[in-house]
Amino acid sequence: MNPEINPELVGNPDFGNPDMELGSVTEKLSYRLNDFWNVGLPVNQVMLGFVAGSLYPAQNGILLGYLNMEGYLFRSSKLLWESPRILMVIFGILSDSRPIRGRRRGPYMVIGWALMLTAICILSVWPLPEPYYCVDPDGSYRFKEAPCNPHARHEYAPFVLLFAVICLGQHVSLAAANGLYTEYGKAEAEAVRGTTQTYMLMARKCGEFAAVGITAFAFNGKMYNGGWDQRYQLSFRELCRILIIPSAMALLTSAYCVRESTNGTKQSAFSAQAKSAWSLMSKKAFFYVAVWTVAGSVVNLGTPAGYFVSLEWAGVKTMQVQLSSLLGILTTWLGLFIFKKYFLDMSWRKLIVVKTFACIAIDSIPTLFTIFDVIRNQYFYLGEPLLDHVITAGLDVQNMLLTNEVADEDNAGLVGGLLATMYCLSSPFGGILSNQLFGLFTPSLSNRDNFIADTWNFRLNVAMSFFITWGFSIASLSLLHFMPRQKLEAQERKKKWPSSSKFAYATAICLAVAFLYQMTVEVMSLDEKLACMKFVGGEGC
Repeated sequence: MNPEINPELVGNPDFGNPDMELGSVTEKLSYRLNDFWNVGLPVNQVMLGFVAGSLYPAQNGILLGYLNMEGYLFRSSKLLWESPRILMVIFGILSDSRPIRGRRRGPYMVIGWALMLTAICILSVWPLPEPYYCVDPDGSYRFKEAPCNPHARHEYAPFVLLFAVICLGQHVSLAAANGLYTEYGKAEAEAVRGTTQTYMLMARKCGEFAAVGITAFAFNGKMYNGGWDQRYQLSFRELCRILIIPSAMALLTSAYCVRESTNGTKQSAFSAQAKSAWSLMSKKAFFYVAVWTVAGSVVNLGTPAGYFVSLEWAGVKTMQVQLSSLLGILTTWLGLFIFKKYFLDMSWRKLIVVKTFACIAIDSIPTLFTIFDVIRNQYFYLGEPLLDHVITAGLDVQNMLLTNEVADEDNAGLVGGLLATMYCLSSPFGGILSNQLFGLFTPSLSNRDNFIADTWNFRLNVAMSFFITWGFSIASLSLLHFMPRQKLEAQERKKKWPSSSKFAYATAICLAVAFLYQMTVEVMSLDEKLACMKFVGGEGC
């Protein structure tokens, strides 16, 4: 599992000594992935994948199924509980500049897992209201009858807030870990740079794979959008109790089994790090990357109709979603392997173009066939071919490689966190614009009753919403010139392009506006009296 190490370091008399203190030779870090006392790194990724992979169907099951939230509110709530991602730059700065007991990365991984473990423990005992619909003994909902607890769809706030705490912990841990992985990546020879980070992505997919086994066969009850008798399946609280074990394991290994460099771990002022961030944003090369990251994410719209096209028309249950996820994880592994072996030097622009058109072509066939009732089948709707996952896996590696080239030796956490923050601000902003745009459609694309009625005119509205999202995806390619073609061009831009404070001001103002706008809409979505407003994406109060 070792990446190629710079051969100039092999002559160092301390290189390879497992008892040495890690020093300024950052390449010494790379070989320690197979060291038992560094097992916390792969365990951290496996358990992140396991917990996140288990909670995704649980969130859908409890909110869309059990509480029967409206589609646009579910989308807004999802954006809210994922909002801690926008603080990745703060977490990155902290792990770069505020070592705890002489360590920059491991302690923050521990803090992240402590937050996640606390929220999961609370969810494991939190009382659930009665479900929205009346329920048969096996957990089947009586959709054609009046709901037994119509107020249930408004009792989502505690779950959304606890999911937000879990997301906060996840990204505190990820920011620290990504900073360390970037140090590993910069230590590798240029020809194989990104190998270690690819292995870490594969480790996370292993965790997601294991999560699918539990949620597909044990959390597949009818009360949570599943297809099996609820009496023989896990409840939401029981699933959370299971997740306590891997969370505790990740916390312990992050505390005691993460090896990192002790060089340059003196505490620095937060103001100095903020100045470093401003200096980074002032560079034209970074500004171009920021424009692509932000604008490309904002125009990547998504229709709220997607939830109920899948759930109501295609009849997709938890079991089918998880089996599809198994195939997706396997093909992602293959994609990571293929990309690492053959395409590390492929043009990033070409990869994005191929991915965009391939995914639209692949997704449009089952989507349109389902909307117009040509074929409505769970497995046909979820039968995404290999190419989609292979190319998406390549894009994940490409983003890591881009971070490697933008970062310097001492600001890996800052760069990774700043890019992640930009993406995490712009992507939800695009989601909010989606809710507002598609909230203008009548009948509502977020109301399950319209999908049950299934009229021809409504099908046309749903299809139009998907065509709009695909059109915006294609339009985003007009911004591709902001993205460097490959590592060498990224390095050239970094060396030769000028710096100016106007780039930093433009970036900061756009991010601030996006943040304020996003938080306003998301907070309003938690208030029952405001959540129906068209500004939030509702039908109007």
